Amino acid sequence: MTTAERRPHLQPHGPVCSDPASSLSMTMKEIDQVIADLKRENFDLKLRVYFCEDRLRRSGGAAAEDNACAANIDLQVEVETLKEHVEKLHKALLKAQ
Repeated sequence: MTTAERRPHLQPHGPVCSDPASSLSMTMKEIDQVIADLKRENFDLKLRVYFCEDRLRRSGGAAAEDNACAANIDLQVEVETLKEHVEKLHKALLKAQ
């Protein structure tokens, strides 16, 4: 996945751009969505760093990268992200009731 695919809110033609005047035309819902996307991406990156540091600590600092370990880290990040998403949906469901 490319950076552009992961971060559409940072693209020049997306909802957020460098011109402050154009950001005034964004609705609160769009702004909230951008913030939520950035928080989700930040969470994913923090998890990735955590799992990479854990792997380095366990391997004694060896720099050899293994595809299985990289895939495992990706899956662990995805699991934690999905857990967070399920928790948010559950809270929204309870709030809606």
